[in-house]
This record gives sequence, structure tokens and C-alpha cells, in this order.
Amino acid sequence: MHWIKKNYYKIFNKNKYDIIKKSVENSKKVKYFNSFFCKEIFKIRKKIKDKKILNFSHSGQIGDIIYALPVIYALSKKHICNLYINLNKSNKFINFKTYKMLYPLLRYQPYLNKVEKLKNQKIDINFDLFRKFPFACYNLNKIFLELAGVHFNLDKKFIFAKKNKKFSNNIVIVRSLRRQNKTINYKILKKYKENLFIGLREEFDDIKKYVPNIKFYECNNFLDMCSIINSSKVFIGNQSFGFSLAEGLKVKRILELDTDGQDIIPFGKNGYDFYFQQDFENILSFLIKKINTA
Repeated sequence: MHWIKKNYYKIFNKNKYDIIKKSVENSKKVKYFNSFFCKEIFKIRKKIKDKKILNFSHSGQIGDIIYALPVIYALSKKHICNLYINLNKSNKFINFKTYKMLYPLLRYQPYLNKVEKLKNQKIDINFDLFRKFPFACYNLNKIFLELAGVHFNLDKKFIFAKKNKKFSNNIVIVRSLRRQNKTINYKILKKYKENLFIGLREEFDDIKKYVPNIKFYECNNFLDMCSIINSSKVFIGNQSFGFSLAEGLKVKRILELDTDGQDIIPFGKNGYDFYFQQDFENILSFLIKKINTA
């Protein structure tokens, strides 16, 4: 847009200015998509077609790594699949401490041939590509499948872990301090006896203000966490790592939707989500009643 026209509309016709500005932004995104993104997508599909061994990389965040696993699970039917975790992307992604917690869980998955830190291995599919997608991404469950051009029925489980009978009567909760729905409180949990929190200590301290009878369990690693979730009576979580595990396991799960936006939805049997307090309480009561009368 010519700068004179641009400033004229900005001052005298803000609505038209916004429309033109949006149009220019979209044109840039389409140009970037066609010049860069389409080429990367083509390369991925060609490698899937031509190669028997596929090397994947991902830098996190850890929930994002979990949501990328259906791609590898689907491709493992005809390929040998290796996953390499990039610890050097930036401080806000996965670090060595988190990698050590995650490694036992990834290594337990039968469709992963290798799980290692990324060093100088040749990578075929870099899942970090999704961060360069120029358009809004509203569904982390599916974006990785779309990038790879792979079909996987997300109603089916894609994470495997053993069960521990010790936790079979627990309502298990992971509620991160970020991505909370600020209109929601968890006071309803006071009426249930076996509440177990398996997130971070500061997250536990936050929820204990409203649920004094809740207990805390510090997981040894994320495979341990996954086993507890897999054994639970019901899992409750917001849009954080804990829910990604529950979603992959397809246990009875309830998702707290973030007031600032949703990029995850439950797929398949036993998955519920809520935005309002009354719906949360109704879903939880329904599931507990259903379990107790089964």
C-alpha cells in the first residue's frame, strides 16, 4: 500500500485501513506458504515414500512431542522410526532435565526404534516445522498429521503404559498455572475422597487452597506419571502436558478449556471438555456415577 494512501485510510477510514492491512498480511502469508512451506511438505512426503528408515526430530514443548507421536505410530507400520530430541533450540523448550524425565516414556513406546538426543543425525522429518506454519493452528492433535500427510484415527490410543492398581480409585489431576480457565474452581473435588495431584509442587499448592483433601504424588519420571493416569478412575487437566498423556491413553478424561483460546480437543471415547463451571460439575458427577454403578 502506498504510504500516503495508507496513512490517509489510517486517519480517516480505520475500517478500510484494517481490511487492506489484513489483505496485505494474508498475501504475504500465502506467498511464504507457496515459496517455502509447500516445498518442505513435498520433501516430507517424498521421504516417506522413498525411505524405509525415517529419522524424526522435535524440540518440544513436551506436550507437542506427545501430539506428534501418532504420525510416528502410523508410519511405523511400514517404516523403522527413530526419534531425536533437540535440546538446544531455546530455553523455553525441552532441556536435559526434562528429557531425562521424558526418555523412559518414549523408550517404552513399541513403535519407536530409537530415542536419542539430537546431535548430528540426518533428519527426515523435523516436527518443528509446525512452528513456521503461517496460518493459525487451532488443533495440535492434528497439525502434525497434516504436515506429514499421514492418516491416523485419533479415536484410538497412541500411548502405552502399564497400570498400577494402587491408583485405580484416584481422581487424578494435573492443572498447570498457565492455560487456566479463570472462571473455573475445583471446589467440587472436596466431596470426593481419593484426589491425587501429580503435577508440580507450586501447582499443587495452588489447587490445595480450594481442595484441602487433595494429596500430592511426585512422579519419578513421565512413564511413572503415564502409568498413574492410565490407572486412574478419572483424569482432570487443563491444556498442559498431563492432558496430552491422558488423551494418548484414551482414559476417562476431562479437559478444562482455556479462556484465552483452545488448541486441543479430546478425540474418541471417554473424552470430555468444559468451558463453564456447571458443565465441569455435571460431567464429573456423571462419570463418577457411571463408574460406581458399572
